[in-house]
Amino acid sequence: MKKIAAVVAMTVISIGVQATDLKEPTPQQQLATTCNAEAHYRELKGQDRNRFVSSCLSEGRKRQGEVMKSCNEAAQYKKADERRKFMAECQRG
Repeated sequence: MKKIAAVVAMTVISIGVQATDLKEPTPQQQLATTCNAEAHYRELKGQDRNRFVSSCLSEGRKRQGEVMKSCNEAAQYKKADERRKFMAECQRG
């Protein structure tokens, strides 16, 4: 369990470091922010917080994977630059 907590902590830290380098947060950074805000709102501490954040991030990545799959299907016949622009917009929602 301590390993999971360490992985979650490292993920959050690395996301925080990356956030300072980017102008707009990535979907993963937005997800981490949302999960941490929800854990704070629920007043979770220690192991309960770590379990919740880990689960929240996992579920969020599954949803992001579904979005990526549907965007890829929609962009199937687009070419190079047009596809890149479409994918960027599609993934933002």
